[in-house]
Amino acid sequence: MAFAQTVLNTLSITRRSDNPILAAYLPGNCGEFIAVVVTVCRQQGTYKSLCFSRLADEIYKMCEYCRELQLAFQEMGINVVDIWNCSALGRGEPQELEPEEGYSRRALMTYNDITQLLQANQNAMLSRSTS
Repeated sequence: MAFAQTVLNTLSITRRSDNPILAAYLPGNCGEFIAVVVTVCRQQGTYKSLCFSRLADEIYKMCEYCRELQLAFQEMGINVVDIWNCSALGRGEPQELEPEEGYSRRALMTYNDITQLLQANQNAMLSRSTS
């Protein structure tokens, strides 16, 4: 409860309907971000964040809503690093877009590609442990 109260005291929540960033990145889109930070990032330190959609098979750059939360958490000693443009789960070059154009994004590996990658990594770890 103290953690949640600190977050609330740190945030300065405003909503400007004429701001194109909020129009493109609605706060309701990123409810997962605060839930993950509250449940996972319970101690000061550095954490990595990756926003993705399995429906669209895309990785997204942290939106303005999450960026505001990121800054609030930073004041609490919790550093959340957005890895959208360097994650091993991404394919191809990142597309940087203006907020009016939509989300900055990068292609996400397919489910089959991710499964094969995990299997290959697991096999490599098993072979190292048996040699």
